[in-house]
Amino acid sequence: SYLNIGNVYNLLSNFQKAIEYYKKSLHIDNQLNNLRGKAFCLNNLGTCYKKMDQLDEAIKYYTQSLEINEKLKNLPAQADNLSNLGVIYTSKKEYTKSAEYLQKALQIREKLNSPDYLCISLINLGDLNYQQKNFDEAIELANKAYHLAKNKGFKFHIQKSLEILSKSYYQKNNGLKAYDLLNEFT
Repeated sequence: SYLNIGNVYNLLSNFQKAIEYYKKSLHIDNQLNNLRGKAFCLNNLGTCYKKMDQLDEAIKYYTQSLEINEKLKNLPAQADNLSNLGVIYTSKKEYTKSAEYLQKALQIREKLNSPDYLCISLINLGDLNYQQKNFDEAIELANKAYHLAKNKGFKFHIQKSLEILSKSYYQKNNGLKAYDLLNEFT
């Protein structure tokens, strides 16, 4: 299917080709009135544009996907869309919008009780707070993510939370703690 071909190109970082195939898949989903498929394609398009640093275009597709997932009451997909939007707004330094989207994603993921995705939300919020120089809050959120990730064996999330912890402690002039945390994930 066009969607799968788009996924392969996305994995190969050939985003222009991925977009081409996602748009073909989207066209078919529109013809079939397949809202779930359409939402999925729109999210994938948003991800490609995000990876190409075309953030406004990514926002457009993520928002369209979110609107459909809200109609479908697809909570996991809504949380993904909200998280993606929040991360983009963090990149754009639009911190109020970012916090709004990331908090909504966290609330949904807490309801769904999905440890993997809960870690992602905590890490994203930790990073947002780090970017805003709210180091104590960044440490609190990253600590929660770290303990959850360590308990579940999520190595990538352990690394990301330790990275935020290390950077935050460094900014708080606690170089020794930052160094110890850095060594834990390297």
